[in-house]
Amino acid sequence: MLDRDAERYLWRRLTLVTFAGWAMFAAGPRPVSLVGVLVLTLGQWMTLRGRLPVSGYWLLFYPFCLLLGYVLGGLVGGNVQNVLDDISAPSAAVRYLGPGRPPSSYFIASTLSGACIGCLLGLGQWLLVRPNAANAGRAIVVHAVGLAMACASYALIHILLQRMYAGVYASAFWAGVFGIHGGSPSPAFDTFMDRFLRACPGVVSGIVAGIAMGASLVWCLRAQEEEALPARNAAAIGCATGACAVLAMVLGTVLLEVYPPAPGRKSAYFSEAFPILALLSIGSWVLAPIALLHGVRALRSVKMRQKEEAGRSLAWVGAVLGGSLSALYLLLLVLGLLVLLIVASAS
Repeated sequence: MLDRDAERYLWRRLTLVTFAGWAMFAAGPRPVSLVGVLVLTLGQWMTLRGRLPVSGYWLLFYPFCLLLGYVLGGLVGGNVQNVLDDISAPSAAVRYLGPGRPPSSYFIASTLSGACIGCLLGLGQWLLVRPNAANAGRAIVVHAVGLAMACASYALIHILLQRMYAGVYASAFWAGVFGIHGGSPSPAFDTFMDRFLRACPGVVSGIVAGIAMGASLVWCLRAQEEEALPARNAAAIGCATGACAVLAMVLGTVLLEVYPPAPGRKSAYFSEAFPILALLSIGSWVLAPIALLHGVRALRSVKMRQKEEAGRSLAWVGAVLGGSLSALYLLLLVLGLLVLLIVASAS
């Protein structure tokens, strides 16, 4: 049980690291976003390690849940945006404002995308923290609501700044400052506005996400249980990694159908979605055997302990998911090697 001073200190620290990580993830270009994921993962793990025996799998599982939430949120938000904009083509991401893209659909799609990211992050934290925190289930709801609000604030600020951007062209004063002549801005103006349109909404959404996620984790820790048994930790990790491995495989399959292949290629692996597809594939291949090993370990530990029935159920889920995916990937690997041998012998 945390006292009031410890709660405030923990909340401030979690809010700070979450703000810094989420702001960089939401606002920056791809290298800055990757640094933001690293700050978010390491910062929360190091903060929670002082209060709970959080597994080191957090460092692998948390960013992968963020990736899954990002992909799922893009699919859900992008296709809802297309429906609202009367566009029949499938989409794998929320599109920014532009011709045929009104602000209302962009705002709704961004909010849904944030809710999906929050659900995946909350689910991952629930499964990893639940053996030691009695209120861990609240993380799913609070994360979903908090990140939905963060992405909604990002979209709202972005819409307002876009209108301000258009207003600059009609302003004689700003036209003189940025060298806009005849509706054509200088390169300095374009560069400034591009970075400003990313940074400002990212900072605002980072503040909202930091407050919500920091409060969620502190709320979970208010009612700590006794030290968790190793079987329950293994069962939770096995179930979480197995579920994420399956979801990664499903999302990868959906992306292969949504993204068209590059010119002259037959597979969508050779498209703009290649980095995400590669991460989903590698993550699923790595997490499947981890789920199987932890599920089997937990089943062996709880075999003769009826009081750990909940741990047994989670262990079975992890073992079944991890075992089935591991068998599938092993079969695909054997078939691939056989095809290579047949092609090599034929040539």
